[in-house]
Parts: sequence; C-alpha cells; structure tokens
Amino acid sequence: MIDKFFKIALLKSPSKQQRLSLLRFYNRNFPKSKWSERGLERYFSDKKRHPICIIIKFKSKIIGLIMGRLSSDNKTKLNLAALLVSRQYQGKGYSKILIREFFKSAIKIPSQRIIYLHFRYSNKNLKSFYKRFGFGNCIVSGKYSNGEKKYYMDINKKSIQEYLKNL
Repeated sequence: MIDKFFKIALLKSPSKQQRLSLLRFYNRNFPKSKWSERGLERYFSDKKRHPICIIIKFKSKIIGLIMGRLSSDNKTKLNLAALLVSRQYQGKGYSKILIREFFKSAIKIPSQRIIYLHFRYSNKNLKSFYKRFGFGNCIVSGKYSNGEKKYYMDINKKSIQEYLKNL
C-alpha cells in the first residue's frame, strides 16, 4: 500500500511553511471546523502538552493527517483532535496507518493514560470506525457552537498496547 511515492512523517515542531501546508490541507478537507494560522501555531507551541502530528504525503503533497495533544486540564488524557484523509484516498487504509502511528507516539508520553476524541452528529458513522481500533464509551457530551450534538469516545493505554501488539 505505501510505496516509494508515499511518505509518513512525524512533525514535532513544524516550520511555518509546514504549518501553512497543514492548515490548507485541514481547512480544505474539513470546512465545518476551520483553523486559523495563529491557532495552529499555538497548538504546537505548548511542548508540555506533547503535540503530535503525523502526516502521509504522496509525491510531496499531504493526503492525510492525524493530530493530538494532552488535555490542558488533565495531563493523563490525550485529545485526538483531527484525523483527515483526502477524499480520493479514503478507504485505502491510510487512516489505519495514521492511527497506528499516533498510538505508537502516544504511548511514549509517560503521563498519558487515555486517548479521547469528539465528533459531530453529522459524522455519526465515525462511531463504528473508531470502535474498530478499540475506542469505546461513546456518549453525547455536549453541543458544538452551531447546536450540533458532540459525541465523545475514548481508549485506555492498555487497550492501545493490545491493539499495537496484535498488528
């Protein structure tokens, strides 16, 4: 699946040019929740929160990304903030690769015990998608600013380790 034209990269401290590429990719592929350049810069600037960003590129163009960092109020919880794959590459296993690499990075953070995520009601099909990787505890946890329901799911460190062991 991943051949010489595809590259996986972990971006710990992305340069301004890399952040702009991430921003363009994110906003093009998820217009319901656009990010600003300043917001993305702040996202990576707090190193105590261990920001993680893993990308997949095809011929130097980003085709997928996964991002997360520790919660500001609970350093044992890592928020999986974004998982995006360009529409033309969906269904080919790239999300699975991104989640696997994200899990590998997350378990290296000593304080991390849980990875959690939120998704919109309009993306409710994500529940079964994330269940395949071991996420559970799906509950409605509030609403987005537009009133749309917000779902929550999580996975603990032991389940992450089991998932990685069984690859």
